[in-house]
Parts: sequence; C-alpha cells; structure tokens
Amino acid sequence: MSESHWLAQRAQTLLTACLDPQTGKIADPKSFSLYLRYQTTHERAFNKALTEFQKLRFEKRKQQAGFEAQKPKQAKPTAQERDARMEKASQINDELMNDPDYRDLLHRISVAIETKSAEFPTLNAEFERKYGAAEAEMEALLAQAA
Repeated sequence: MSESHWLAQRAQTLLTACLDPQTGKIADPKSFSLYLRYQTTHERAFNKALTEFQKLRFEKRKQQAGFEAQKPKQAKPTAQERDARMEKASQINDELMNDPDYRDLLHRISVAIETKSAEFPTLNAEFERKYGAAEAEMEALLAQAA
C-alpha cells in the first residue's frame, strides 16, 4: 500500500511538471498522458490493497469474536424433515419407556438422588453405559427438529 501511494504521489508530481507554470496548460501532452496512466494504475493498486487489508482485518476480528461466530449457519429443516426427526425421537423414547430395565434403572437413580445414596455414581455410570447413546441420539434429533 505504501509503495502504491508513493508511486501515485510521484506520478502526481511528474504530472505537475508537465504543466506550464504560467498558463497552467499541458506543455508535454505525451508525457502527461503517460504519467496520468501511472497515477491511475498506482491509485487502483493502492485501493485494491486497502480492500484486501480491510477484508483480512474483518476476518481476524470475526475469528477473535469467538467460536459461536465461526459456526456456519445451518439451513432450517423442512416440515417433512422436522416431522421425520420428531417421529424417530418418539420411536426411541417409546422403545426406552417399554424397556423394563430402563424404567427400573431410572427409578433406582431417582431413589438414590432423593436419599442422597452413595450408590448414585454407580447407577449413573450404568445408565450412561447402557442408554447414553440412545438418549444422546434422541436429544440430537429433537435439537435438529427445533
């Protein structure tokens, strides 16, 4: 940018030298047009570099704004996609609720929470091992449908 600015200013000085100091008319038309092209070329180069610099600065600021700003926006699901995801989440929920071991484990966990039992971490780990993936899938489907 600085080089382009300096060259454009130099071309301006040379343009001024092509003018007759007393009348202000162009004394050397051939050199004047050449210096005018030089000046225009360097001004364009300066503006191009300035635009690129501003884009880079904007991108850097956008990255510094945080992780959320960098997440690409996802297209909203269509009504059919939402319905399909809700249906799949409902099926997973029905399967879990019809599983007697799932209901028993949930009941034992809720009792352990109420009684502040030391058994809670063990029960929670068992729940995550057996049903964590299904629960996570169901939550992901519900979040995607929103």
